[in-house]
Amino acid sequence: MNVNPKDGAEMVNIPEGNFLMGDDDDDIIKRNNPRHTVNLPGYWMYKNLVSVAQYFKFCDETGHTKPSAPGFNPGWQNKDHPIVGVSWDDAMAYCEWASKDGVKVTLPTVEQWEKAARGTDARKFPWGDVWDASKCHNSVGSPNSVSGTVSVGRYTDSPYGLSDMVGNVIQWCVEWNGYYGAARGCDCCSSIWRFRCSHDASGPGGWIYCYGFRCAVLGPTTLQAMAKMAALSKKSDRWMEPVWPD
Repeated sequence: MNVNPKDGAEMVNIPEGNFLMGDDDDDIIKRNNPRHTVNLPGYWMYKNLVSVAQYFKFCDETGHTKPSAPGFNPGWQNKDHPIVGVSWDDAMAYCEWASKDGVKVTLPTVEQWEKAARGTDARKFPWGDVWDASKCHNSVGSPNSVSGTVSVGRYTDSPYGLSDMVGNVIQWCVEWNGYYGAARGCDCCSSIWRFRCSHDASGPGGWIYCYGFRCAVLGPTTLQAMAKMAALSKKSDRWMEPVWPD
């Protein structure tokens, strides 16, 4: 495990190779993210969500405006909780600041995020195929019994050892069309299907109350491979207008 010296973030290596993305056993998920095979070059992901403390260091060093504190973290008193209330542009500005010495820090693509969350065995949730409320911050079964956020890293759920891939906050991804931003994961909601690795949480860029982020880290070789893959695949914009349940 490596550490980014700029913000102290631990980084986990996600190896190159194929994985199964999307699911076909849920109508909403299938319409937004049908099952398909994706091959990715290797990359690194932040083990944890970006915390309030890390984000404020970025703001203090750059003069970037800090978001207003939410009611569940008054005055940003819990500095070890994930930052929320940040737009896609805010997250990308942080990534630019966190880049150093030829290493590109950015938001993950939806493919990178989903592989980091589910691994290569197509599991439904980061920990396996069976819902387990003890594995993440959630209010399933008792709506409104849990709210807000918890310390980053409390729940380690990914097969690669990443924390909080679901629960805590919705997480921005790098795809953007000028209005809709791609996002994955979920906050501490009460709907089990939203905790699935294949769930599409994309939304308008200003829809930021429970949105936070983690970063991906790319070396020069990975950047070239990702650019080639994007040019060959000519990805559709299906994620940009997600289908929501009634």
